[in-house]
Amino acid sequence: MVSSLARPEVVDVWMTEIAAADGRATDTKAVVADLESRMVRVEKEVVILKKIDVTSKDRVAVLKTRLLMLNPLFMMLKTELLRLSTRLLQHRILPRGTR
Repeated sequence: MVSSLARPEVVDVWMTEIAAADGRATDTKAVVADLESRMVRVEKEVVILKKIDVTSKDRVAVLKTRLLMLNPLFMMLKTELLRLSTRLLQHRILPRGTR
């Protein structure tokens, strides 16, 4: 998740800044737990999607609905990951080109 080049004290600083800017808990562990819970939700939905047999129109409708529900989750995760990688680049924790 975090590059091995990251120094723990710098990671704590930018995680706290990001959390404070978002109005969330300023505890690094709380921010990471929030991201992990979002990922777990996405993974659960993907497992359900893989089990759906798309041979009938009803099932196709269910599949479309579930995919539409996943889109905001993916967008939130993508936005969060972009924000985190930007912070890492600003603090020169990640080498350029790893985003």
